[in-house]
Amino acid sequence: MKRVIMIVLILLVLLLAYVVFNRFDAGAARFEVREQWDMPARTVQLTELFKPVSFDKSNGYYRLWSLTAPPGVDIEADSVLDRIRMLHDPQFDNEKYTKEWLETKDSWLYASPGWKDDNYVPYKEKRKEILGKGSKWLIFPEKVRDDWGRWLLEDRKTVLELKSTYGYLLERYQKMIDCEQFEEFTGAIKDGELYTDGVIPNLLAWLDVGKLYVAVNMMDALDGNWNQGTANLLKHIQFTKKSIRTSRTLIVNLIGKAIMRITLHGLESLMNQKNCPREVFQQVLDGLPPIEQEEFGNSKQLLAEGFFLAQQAKKRGGLFYQGNRTQQYYFDFLAKLYLADKTPPYLWKEYPLGNDDVKTGGSWWLQNPGGKKEFQKFIDKKEGENLFVTSFKGYAVKAFYDLTKISAQLHLNYTPDKPVQVILNGLETYRTLLDPCSGKSYIWKDDRQILYGIGLDRKDNGGMDTTRYTQIEGVDYTIPVILF
Repeated sequence: MKRVIMIVLILLVLLLAYVVFNRFDAGAARFEVREQWDMPARTVQLTELFKPVSFDKSNGYYRLWSLTAPPGVDIEADSVLDRIRMLHDPQFDNEKYTKEWLETKDSWLYASPGWKDDNYVPYKEKRKEILGKGSKWLIFPEKVRDDWGRWLLEDRKTVLELKSTYGYLLERYQKMIDCEQFEEFTGAIKDGELYTDGVIPNLLAWLDVGKLYVAVNMMDALDGNWNQGTANLLKHIQFTKKSIRTSRTLIVNLIGKAIMRITLHGLESLMNQKNCPREVFQQVLDGLPPIEQEEFGNSKQLLAEGFFLAQQAKKRGGLFYQGNRTQQYYFDFLAKLYLADKTPPYLWKEYPLGNDDVKTGGSWWLQNPGGKKEFQKFIDKKEGENLFVTSFKGYAVKAFYDLTKISAQLHLNYTPDKPVQVILNGLETYRTLLDPCSGKSYIWKDDRQILYGIGLDRKDNGGMDTTRYTQIEGVDYTIPVILF
């Protein structure tokens, strides 16, 4: 009996020691990427990510917010602009005005509880009805060699019908593109903390109208107004660059990238038409200045998303849950993604995903088992991989941007008496714009008339025939270059 009591007491002491041991958390989690960022992560969040932005009424982000306002609304009115500002400007009670916005039936917010009554819904339904007639022109083809421009001309009636339906939305969209300034102002710092309960504009409408804008201007060019249609597409690309560079949320960043890529494919299709004027090639070449990392990447937005996840982790708790250590798991993972996004893939020392298992070894449960289980669930559910996909999309945009520029110079210098590879080797764009995933020149396949770069798997897969990417493995970034 005494022996049993002794064993029970020893077990109780060990359990108590285990509990006490897990009550001693680590110091504040740190985000360690470079020397000046070896600091508490919250400091990085407040000083680097959410610097003050402009609430001047010339900021085009107001126009994104008011894009779906009913036709009769004066979107330039101070009452409209001030209402949007009070949702975001930290000098106001954002929580109060957000609640009022969500409770107002005439708000234009996509994410509000009453979004099904949003003013954009009838247009979305009409769009679905029009495109339900068998049209396939609204997005670039799934097969690399299919002719998007020909599709548009064959489906002219549908294009014109949708253009008429979206008339006032397209007019507002053009004014947004024409704005010199565009800065997302989501995410206010309130009392030293990030206000994460803010609202966003109707981003689905942005994507829909952006696609239509590309199609309408492509058709305008194909109808003979080549220079103006091309100029509008080039201006569209410069606008998306601003939206990516100044975005504070991943979703705005990603939609900016999606619209840029669609527009680039539009330019590629125009240049592949037999009757495309030579001056268009020069126009595209001149209209695509070098693209900077912040115009296709998402390092700031990755940090913002990661800090938000870690902030939520900090709020959780439990007997065997250590907030600081759990946050550190997220920050260490985030640091890898951040560095991968900032570094061309051909220079990666290791693949960013993998080796993230914190439940390794037989004694993993001794310290912070609750936090380790939570973080492991995050990894196993592919949420971390989804964050990495944003870099995948960013480097795809970078490749397509460079490929479009190379294509323009190749069209401009092509003569049938020389092999295409010889012409390419003499082009400044081809020599200087290297594939970010290989560090080498892009690859030309003469028999298929395609130019491509390898993807983030850093393997040459021969140049994909599809433009749809659902995974990272086995992907190449391919465009057709049809030379006449």
